[in-house]
Amino acid sequence: GASFLNLSGFQIFMMTSAGAAPSVLPKCGLLLSDFSGADGSSNRNTTDGVRIEGYSEMPGLFVYRSVDNDFRACVFSQYNNMAAVAITRQNNFGMSSPNRTLSSGGFACTENDFFGCEVHGRKNADSTWPAMYLDEARTVRYFGGIIDCSASGQGHVYMTGSGGGGHTFETKFYTESGHAPSYLFLTGGSVDTLCTMGSVKDGSVLSAQSFAGAYP
Repeated sequence: GASFLNLSGFQIFMMTSAGAAPSVLPKCGLLLSDFSGADGSSNRNTTDGVRIEGYSEMPGLFVYRSVDNDFRACVFSQYNNMAAVAITRQNNFGMSSPNRTLSSGGFACTENDFFGCEVHGRKNADSTWPAMYLDEARTVRYFGGIIDCSASGQGHVYMTGSGGGGHTFETKFYTESGHAPSYLFLTGGSVDTLCTMGSVKDGSVLSAQSFAGAYP
């Protein structure tokens, strides 16, 4: 419930010492959320050089109705069949906290910015999740770094309507596994504004449509 959090050089590994999945998966690595009533909100957070890696039930970085966050030189790697990062105004994953009650209404999910970060989806061709999942995330800006995805039938980034905002991506899209996803961007609804200035490491990433869905 703290109003802001500053993390630097923090590492969260969600796996055994041998690199295998734990017997009980953590829900996520880091949850930034708006909470109900007097519990307040977690906004204006800064993470610098943070690494979240391994197996989690839900996306490793889970941003729910939290605004004005900066992520700098961070690495988010998902080993489970799940997105590595979620920024969402809707709790479609059923996220909960044993310490606070998550808000069910109110705040938008806006102004989440990434600088020189790496986002890695599951490196298997049978993965069915994008690397990044944006659901009514009003404004996401992603500069530098990479977004790595191998998911069949998915895109590096999945997004629904941005509610009057827009998204900017100036990054490298590629796949480390050698199996390219079907799309760069895949939408489940209209998106107000999308600005892309990215590059593609492997041309096979564009073997299918680079964009699918309703836009705008």
